[in-house]
Amino acid sequence: DVTRSLGNLGAALLQAGQQAEGVGYLQRAVDASEGTSNVAGLAKRLGNLAMAVEDNDPARALQLYSRALDLTRTVHGDSHPDTGTAFGNLATSMVGAGQLKEAMLLFEQALQVDKAAYGEEHPAVATDLHNIGYVQFKMDRTKTRALASFSAALVIREKLLPPNHPEIQSTRNWVGKC
Repeated sequence: DVTRSLGNLGAALLQAGQQAEGVGYLQRAVDASEGTSNVAGLAKRLGNLAMAVEDNDPARALQLYSRALDLTRTVHGDSHPDTGTAFGNLATSMVGAGQLKEAMLLFEQALQVDKAAYGEEHPAVATDLHNIGYVQFKMDRTKTRALASFSAALVIREKLLPPNHPEIQSTRNWVGKC
């Protein structure tokens, strides 16, 4: 369909380094999705646009991620993996904006959703734990809670990923900082 083509073209332009043009096509994809019955598609397109503008316009990205989360919750409810992803996307943007307490609540919701959807040992769960550890690290002077979250993420990642995987290295680095 047209909206998917616009979104794909926008993504390709972004990947080619043509930021303004790519964002323009992603915005056109969002505009074309407005008012259609494909609410889940609109939510995904809003998330894609938010990701594209996040570095240059963090306030706009927060608004887009927030709307994407609202639409995803409307379509899928609070226990669907897409909702967990939307919680995490908004939380990550909030971390960048310095809204750590709000981000922590959303990362915790993402963790609950992902554990229910995938079980205790899944890459999404490890990512949620790592993200929670990062926020705890920023908020907690003692770093004790952060260390626990990073350590739990590391155990999962070491079970599921090859030993030299960058996500394992990243989590090990954070464990070392605690």
